[in-house]
Order: sequence, then C-alpha cells, then structure tokens
Amino acid sequence: MFVAKWMHSHIEDGDQVLKKPVMFTEFGLSDLNKGFDPLQRDRIYKTVFDVIYESAKKKGAGGG
Repeated sequence: MFVAKWMHSHIEDGDQVLKKPVMFTEFGLSDLNKGFDPLQRDRIYKTVFDVIYESAKKKGAGGG
C-alpha cells in the first residue's frame, strides 16, 4: 500500500538522516468523497496505526 511505503520512507529519514521524531497527523478519508466506503477508511486507519506502532515498539522516529 502506498501509504505504508510513504510512511516507512519518512520514518527511515527521521531515524537515519534527521535523527528526529516524525509525526503523522490529519489523515483519513472524508465521508464527503464520491464513492466513500467506510471499509477503505478503516483499512487506511489500520495501516497508519500499524506502521506507527511498529516504529514505536523499536523506539523509532515514527513513534513521535
């Protein structure tokens, strides 16, 4: 999934290049979007939270 790859790339930069935490804010899907499907929104939320949790467990930049 693009979102997970994008997040991993930014976490890696935070860990290795910037040596600073990375924050992911204001993400999701609006129910005003044409063809909105709550299952898509739930998948994105799960992906984002899983990537953040994975980084936080390792004390990585994605943990904030």
